[in-house]
Amino acid sequence: MKLGEEGMYRKNNKSFLFWLLSSLLIILVVAAQCGTGAATKIEETPKAAATEEPAQTEAQPTEEAKAEPTEAAAPTETAEPTEAATAEAMAEPTEEAGAAAGEADFSGLKVAMLTSGPINDEGWNQTAYDGLKAVEAAGAEIANTENVAQADQLDLIRSYADQGFNVIIGHGFEYGDALLAAAEEYPEVSFIQIGGIAENGKNLVSYVYRPGEGGYTAGILAGYMSPTGKIGGVGAVEIPTIAADFNAFKQAAQLVNPEIEEVPVAYTGSWVDIPKAKEAAIAQIDSGVDLILANGDNANVGAIEAAKENGQVYAIGWTRDQSHLAPDLVLTSLEQRVDNILVEAMQEIKAGTIAWTNHRVGFKEQASTFAPFNEVVPQDVVDEVNAVAEALATGLIELDDNGNVIKDEYHQESGPVEGSTEEQADHDTVFPLPDDVQEFIGGGGDNLISFKTNLTLAEIAEFYRQAFTKDGLTERTVVTQVNDQVVNLVFDGSANGKMLVVQAFPLDDKSNNVSVRYE
Repeated sequence: MKLGEEGMYRKNNKSFLFWLLSSLLIILVVAAQCGTGAATKIEETPKAAATEEPAQTEAQPTEEAKAEPTEAAAPTETAEPTEAATAEAMAEPTEEAGAAAGEADFSGLKVAMLTSGPINDEGWNQTAYDGLKAVEAAGAEIANTENVAQADQLDLIRSYADQGFNVIIGHGFEYGDALLAAAEEYPEVSFIQIGGIAENGKNLVSYVYRPGEGGYTAGILAGYMSPTGKIGGVGAVEIPTIAADFNAFKQAAQLVNPEIEEVPVAYTGSWVDIPKAKEAAIAQIDSGVDLILANGDNANVGAIEAAKENGQVYAIGWTRDQSHLAPDLVLTSLEQRVDNILVEAMQEIKAGTIAWTNHRVGFKEQASTFAPFNEVVPQDVVDEVNAVAEALATGLIELDDNGNVIKDEYHQESGPVEGSTEEQADHDTVFPLPDDVQEFIGGGGDNLISFKTNLTLAEIAEFYRQAFTKDGLTERTVVTQVNDQVVNLVFDGSANGKMLVVQAFPLDDKSNNVSVRYE
């Protein structure tokens, strides 16, 4: 071959290689645009007010909730699900995420979840993702799509089902219609709703939190821990179940602390507006509130931030452990344990024993638990809050759907007693009662007793001083607070080797409320 021919050969060869590479590039671009199995992540958008309702809701949000403007993206093409393992905006799962699964084996399950908000929202959607990670820890293959607009729900559910996912979860009341429709189209797929009441008796199960339980136990804690008896709440949207929790919160707090009168609650109208929740909390703090129950999902961050900036106000979190937001001031958080719900559901689905109906869950099912208590909470208060949660779980205390107490055998009421030994035995208490007892309010075995009396606070103090010191108990302190309106007596060396506390509060001009308990 001549030199000129060789040069022409090289030139032609380069042209051929350029053509080949260009063709391959065009083929790859076309294939990507055709969506051959590739996952496309939905843009993260603000949580639509109509779909941001948390688990405990049993009714559609009010018009006030819907009024909040959103700019949720409406994709021109149906967005494909995003694999949880490769999602960019992944929340860090809690330590409990894997522990909840225990020895469960969910291999063979392909589980997909849809949430209406981001999975790092410090609340409702993040606790859902914790549950999904617990399922993954037991061997399931998982995927999730966050920030789902309501108009996209059914198409996304169908897409997951078409990809072979055999369990699909809609996290929120707003997924009910889409799940019902998909359950009819895909009878071989199992569908789960958290926070709703959708069911079809065949392949759709739902779970909703019992209204009032969390608020009632939080109220017990608040009643004991409020220094001044002025407590309040900051909520998101005034829907029935949120209102029930605040109603129960007030009742329980007043039960253990008769000084508590009004319990103001501020609703911000949004689950995600952190500044608005902070502003509402500041207003309550300025009015004298020293403890705030935050029940506003992502907006809790603002309420707790207000308490932190004040430095003297306690807070109780909601949905997941929020102590890291203000470690010195968050007393605990009422956790909604979606991980426990999902692990049990997956076990029953695999075993073929699940009841395809709506399930009401709470403390009994370990769907509600408490995060670790702050060290400032006395152990006897921790024990009492846990005991009340157990009473709710076992049915000793029952609440209606508005959070009102309809049964209370834990703080059982009884008729007037005269204080004799026999009458005390009937109430299963070892505490002495003065002769002038007008009404026996309740007894907790040998741990707690409450009653009403016409004795003055000074006479109550003197009665218990004599009753306990004559038996060798040592009086440690006598504290008088609020212009001589509250008497606290503390004795060392009770019958159980613990400390014993007597508290007396004025109810009106004619009677006083007395509580006696071991610590």
